[in-house]
Amino acid sequence: MSKSNHTPIRVGTYGTFNGVRYLVAGRLVMGMELDGERYFWNEFNLVSDNGDTATLVHEEGEHGTEWKMFVLFELEFPMSASDAAAKRVGDRINLEGTHVRISLVDESRVYHIEGDAPEGVELGDVAKYFNAQFGRDMIVVSWTDDEVEYYRGKDLDPGLVAAAFNIRTAELTNFDAPSGSSFLSSGSGNSGSEFVSMGTLKVVMGLLIFAGIFVGIKTCRPSRTPPPVAKISARALRLKTGDTGKLDKKSWRVQGHAAVEIARTGRLHERHEYSLANDDGGLALLICGLEVNDKNWLLLSRVDPILPPTPTQAAELRVGQTNNVDGLDMQITDVFQSIAHPAEPSGFPDLDNGDMHFGVIGRASYSTMLIRWNATSIMFYRGKQIAATEVASAFGVR
Repeated sequence: MSKSNHTPIRVGTYGTFNGVRYLVAGRLVMGMELDGERYFWNEFNLVSDNGDTATLVHEEGEHGTEWKMFVLFELEFPMSASDAAAKRVGDRINLEGTHVRISLVDESRVYHIEGDAPEGVELGDVAKYFNAQFGRDMIVVSWTDDEVEYYRGKDLDPGLVAAAFNIRTAELTNFDAPSGSSFLSSGSGNSGSEFVSMGTLKVVMGLLIFAGIFVGIKTCRPSRTPPPVAKISARALRLKTGDTGKLDKKSWRVQGHAAVEIARTGRLHERHEYSLANDDGGLALLICGLEVNDKNWLLLSRVDPILPPTPTQAAELRVGQTNNVDGLDMQITDVFQSIAHPAEPSGFPDLDNGDMHFGVIGRASYSTMLIRWNATSIMFYRGKQIAATEVASAFGVR
């Protein structure tokens, strides 16, 4: 097996994800056995300037090169190692209020370490694990002896990884895999993420920009366990689909509702977003509260800038910067990650249930702009603040 690094990411270099700079402190070559074959993949140990860590995983699946970011989380009611060991493919479990199906039960081994591995990880370490799939997301439960750890994760677009390390996207997708080895791939017709199994995770990321992410597996004990981040549920006026009302001198009809989880560093809260339409074919978003205790609303109309920034350019925006979008010189006041759960998907054609987006809020005098994007699309909304009493009066609710 080749232990060479065939990616452009090197130990000792730096990458920046959503404003947080990480040193590539180490690289591990991980492996697992499947149907008599051995599969290998890279795990990069990332350490931020404030000492937090994360793991960036590269693998070659059936659908090409894949990149993932991984985060450790804790359960209020954890299972024992014996309970975990009793699980089989096809079993359904409920770890966080969602029933998920176990798609793989296996074990992984650390075959090579370059640079610094996460604390507690050593050459030859073996961890047993199972993966539970739900949609595009995954939960992985890993155990060694009596210690059980839980991870969640999601794929990263190569463009996001390329921007983080200031390299061309093509460099992350067009390189030769080591000869004589087979990188992690799926034996069930899915991508390699079906088998994500991380031997290096000591993830203490307070940064929730990747909370919700695809998971891998680990044998190590984190040197410090991250405190659980409580999600603050939305407490807001609830509008119903079909309700009509007049705001900003226009008549609107509620055509959809979504509960949207907003993640920032160390904070996680939920807010209500309503999709509105008028008789002229105009579309708008009605958002209740950008912050947890904000009782005001935002009425934002969809706009199409003449020279819109790309998702990669939007990802470079930082709080405090001033940028001109659609003729609006706006100051960036917020950067966040969001995961939407539309109750009426037809009202949010750009938001699939559970999909992760990134966003920024910009303000200029009395105008507010919301930019929201993922790897393939970017959306722009512009509008103003509306008092809660005005919204209640317009739609005739208490």
